[in-house]
Amino acid sequence: MKTLSTLLAANALALMAGHAAADDCGACERGKLCAPHTEEERAVLEQLAPALASKAISERIDALREVAELTMEHENAPSEAVAKVLAAGCADESLRVRSIAIDLLTEGQEPETAVVAITLVLAEIHKGYAGGNLVPTLTGEEMTPASVAQAMRYLRLTLRVAGRVRDDKVAGLLVRILKITPTEMRGQPVAMATCDSLLELGTRDSVAAVVRHLTPWEDTREVRRVHDALEVFALNSDLDGYPEWGEEARNQWKGWLRRNKRALPAKLGKWRPESD
Repeated sequence: MKTLSTLLAANALALMAGHAAADDCGACERGKLCAPHTEEERAVLEQLAPALASKAISERIDALREVAELTMEHENAPSEAVAKVLAAGCADESLRVRSIAIDLLTEGQEPETAVVAITLVLAEIHKGYAGGNLVPTLTGEEMTPASVAQAMRYLRLTLRVAGRVRDDKVAGLLVRILKITPTEMRGQPVAMATCDSLLELGTRDSVAAVVRHLTPWEDTREVRRVHDALEVFALNSDLDGYPEWGEEARNQWKGWLRRNKRALPAKLGKWRPESD
């Protein structure tokens, strides 16, 4: 039986023979890995299976990171098997493990599996907001300050990395989440994570959702953060004529959006990590 080191060496020789780049494999195709990478993946996933099922959170996290690294050698053909392992981590009992899994899954992994997993996560967040029990659902029976803080960190990271996934399903769910985000969270880190992701996606509907998130007029630091995020988006998009901060900011942003609507994409289509 071949050892893992032998498989890795054979894989390296195959890459050199194909004159492939360090993060690419000329023999791998989307949906079908070359023989050396297929065998390497099988061996590594088998080796990491006990760690992925470990009771120790740190072991599960380390194993997920090792699984994600498998894609680095053939980024032109991310593996469905790898993405499925990371997707399973998105439902881990530990919010910390979930956060790591979601972060890894949105970094160049197989898109179909990643989009399904991320949309399920976002749909659960939307359901929790709509039912008014999001944080208790995440923390369990004990609402300690530490568990609440962990839940807020999980939400902040999840909603922020979702902006990497340029897919219409993801954009639509983020719009719905921001729409029902409680008013008292406006401008706070979790809500701003949603705003930042929507602006990163940059569609007409996603930018409009952030504009609606501004209050008619409240001179507060929280509302100012939403305005500032829109200003950065306008500058980065080379779209001039954005409003100054003030009482008419919300209405002026609405006018700005109407004038620049055609400069923003109506749709994103399906996510393709290699085109990001």
